[in-house]
Amino acid sequence: EVVKLLLDAGANADAKEPTRGQTAMMWAAIEGHADVTEVLKSREADVKAKTLGGYDSIMYATREGHTDVVKALLDAGVDVNEKTPEGMTLLNLAIFNAHYDTASLLVNRGADVNLADRAQGPPLANLMKMRRSAGCQTPCPRNPDAPASRELAKLLLDNGPTLNASVPAGRGGGA
Repeated sequence: EVVKLLLDAGANADAKEPTRGQTAMMWAAIEGHADVTEVLKSREADVKAKTLGGYDSIMYATREGHTDVVKALLDAGVDVNEKTPEGMTLLNLAIFNAHYDTASLLVNRGADVNLADRAQGPPLANLMKMRRSAGCQTPCPRNPDAPASRELAKLLLDNGPTLNASVPAGRGGGA
């Protein structure tokens, strides 16, 4: 309601704060406010705007596991195979942050299950790393064997991953 009032009063939906260049859409994505995301979209806010560091709203929503915001941004035309400035795919970003429901949405919306990160490798290998305690990233999933991670593994397998894809050296490729 407040966002609508501000926009009705002439606030710029794409205004960027000066420190990092973040927009209202990015803040809505970070905080998981799907309703605000929809209001901003209806006012033609730029869903693909980048921060000074090259991040955008879908990267923030994916990292935080806000599946409903990710869906809204994909509905607005954001590329499901987009990569962060460091070269991490949205799918791997969701996996490494243990947001398996968000990762499943990305796969169901067409994320390439064979698209490897520059340094981390393909999604299926990364999911298996997350399921091993030695491969646990931050945040470590409370229950890496949770049904959501098993369901995601099945979904990845059902979508035709290259099972013998190479994993970058030093990134969990050994026995």
